[in-house]
Amino acid sequence: DEDNEIEQEHNMFVDRAGRYRNMDLVSSQVGDVRPISGCSFSPDSKSFATCSWSGHAKVWDAESSELKHTLLGHAERLTDV
Repeated sequence: DEDNEIEQEHNMFVDRAGRYRNMDLVSSQVGDVRPISGCSFSPDSKSFATCSWSGHAKVWDAESSELKHTLLGHAERLTDV
């Protein structure tokens, strides 16, 4: 029934939140001077790319959070990478 499905979905999200609560912050980095609007990981998970409203796309090392490349040239906000 519908009430049971809603309760099951609620329990699933509560369970996930409990697992994430035990995670530690390993690294933090300011990605851009404007809001970050997108983030995607490489297929091997060794790097990730971000984009922002500044029009910049950036490539980062996933383990160290070190900035590897800044891709310039967009005149408008970026919304996905």
